[in-house]
Amino acid sequence: MNNLVVAVARETKLFAGLETTPGTQVLPNASGMNLILAAGAGSVQQLMRMVDDPQYRNTLSKLDPTPGSFDVGKWSFPAVIKTVAASGTPAAPELDPILASLFGKIADTTQTAWFGANSRAYLLQSVSPAGTVPLTFTLWFKVGHMMYYACGATTNVGEFNCAGNDLAKANFSGEFMRHGFCGTDAVTAADSGSGTSLKVENASKFFLSQTGDQFMIQFITYATGALGATATVTAVDYVNNILTLASTATRGSGDIVAPYLPAGTEVGIPMYGKYGIMRIGGTISTKAIASLPTTPYIIQSARVTITNNYKYHADLKDNQPYPTEVVRPAARTCEGEITVFAYRDLPVFMYKALRDPLYQDYVIIPMQDRSATTGRLAEIHCPRVEWGSPNVAGEDEKTATISFKSTASPSYDDEAALMFAPAASSTVTSSTTTVSHS
Repeated sequence: MNNLVVAVARETKLFAGLETTPGTQVLPNASGMNLILAAGAGSVQQLMRMVDDPQYRNTLSKLDPTPGSFDVGKWSFPAVIKTVAASGTPAAPELDPILASLFGKIADTTQTAWFGANSRAYLLQSVSPAGTVPLTFTLWFKVGHMMYYACGATTNVGEFNCAGNDLAKANFSGEFMRHGFCGTDAVTAADSGSGTSLKVENASKFFLSQTGDQFMIQFITYATGALGATATVTAVDYVNNILTLASTATRGSGDIVAPYLPAGTEVGIPMYGKYGIMRIGGTISTKAIASLPTTPYIIQSARVTITNNYKYHADLKDNQPYPTEVVRPAARTCEGEITVFAYRDLPVFMYKALRDPLYQDYVIIPMQDRSATTGRLAEIHCPRVEWGSPNVAGEDEKTATISFKSTASPSYDDEAALMFAPAASSTVTSSTTTVSHS
């Protein structure tokens, strides 16, 4: 088998599935998970802690460190925000598990306050007297001939970007408890050709982080590239270069053993940032539809970032080589910024920031496709925004970057929400709407 094959970015695909218990692996399932398309380079990484030997020796040399435990894993990838066009309550977007973990709740499809009909709303998690358990997921990340899985993953940071000259995008990152990987190898001549013991050339290309974890492989004929059977690997024997399969699978000597994920189906329609107009209004304390802001305000771009401050306990003496617990000891933060031309009404923001620092606006940042009638719409709601002082710059046309913080009402956990609108929503802002700054 030729090992000099370089993985390329176009071969990237991801799947994610919510876990019933944090750290319990969820296998990729084409019928139960959406294919996720990365919009740039992503990563999955977990390092082993190596502990230096502190003992005194009369030498200038350092001896081998002692292997410790796995540190908290880290993952990240950028994506395009897409919505699904359909009648009734919007279907789950491709990023559903990632968004659910970011906001802390499974999407609510019974909300009618924002659009007058059922929306798909991602709302922030509240403290629970029974224990506030973060929503975790298993992330599957395949790039060419390599595949990783990450169990007990959470979305710690979600950064949403909507600019008038680009697609609506987001950058997601977080941590996880443990990972495993599956490389690409070949069936040896010593293999039986069937059964559950698969003899490969080099088993060190495969890793399961604990008993019970699994990953899938597919056999490919080396000479023709014909796709063969798929199989599930349940154990790895590094001494004898044997992969244990969950059930028997037919293969031939020299066949490629490659990582396998379902083909999946692309879900959703990208939204262009130019369409939809930000709306701004006075302070509200309830999410009644009559209270939603209606004043349009033209901007160049907007960013909203939610940071959860999840914490993984990596140092518990629990006889496990990796973190097994994730908690929420600190408050989340929600902040962002808008970029605007320095119109005549810019001093209003200066007044809000400097003379009345507790002045709050309800801000809605919409994302939609070119048609204003299909209901292909998503909105980020920040009901209680406190503005920072504008930073004016620019060589020719002057622009201002205005930061903000979004805080909660006395009801808590309402500082941000992400909504996907039903078809033919009455609040879709027409792309022909014009606004004049005075």
